[in-house]
Amino acid sequence: MAKWSEVRPALRAALSAAVKAGDYPILMHGPPGSGKSCASAAIYCQWTPVARWYRLEQFVRNIQTARRCGHVTHQVQGQSIDRTEDTLWSFVENDSELWCLDDFGTRGASESAFDIIFELIDRRAKRPTIITSNLGLRELGQLFDQRITDRIRAGTVIEVTGSSRRKGKAVKV
Repeated sequence: MAKWSEVRPALRAALSAAVKAGDYPILMHGPPGSGKSCASAAIYCQWTPVARWYRLEQFVRNIQTARRCGHVTHQVQGQSIDRTEDTLWSFVENDSELWCLDDFGTRGASESAFDIIFELIDRRAKRPTIITSNLGLRELGQLFDQRITDRIRAGTVIEVTGSSRRKGKAVKV
């Protein structure tokens, strides 16, 4: 579980101010390993009443599956629950839920995926949403288009700097 103590003070202050002001969506962008997902997860863990965590591709796949099959099956507390596309979109429009969209823009989008991404960002406008990406607004605009980045720009954009905080072990054999 992510903790606020793991988030760098400057990032913690910028996020806290944006959340308090309700300046959504919040885009955190910067190099891999710089703490964006950790910071998003720290807010996610504290949010009440409901927070949802999605990789962007996961949400797109869920909508595409629901369109193709009439529903998508989720495991919730050990139970299989079928959700229609309408049900999935109703979650998107909930004003009290926090949505964390992790790894936004890791790959380009088909026309179908682009339409879903555009609709997702449009429907989440002014609602509690945190987006993490390795790409800044300019690169996201080149990957998707300016309509998506214009909607993201309407909130708060935080550039996260620094090198990767991930540490591993090097073993010589």
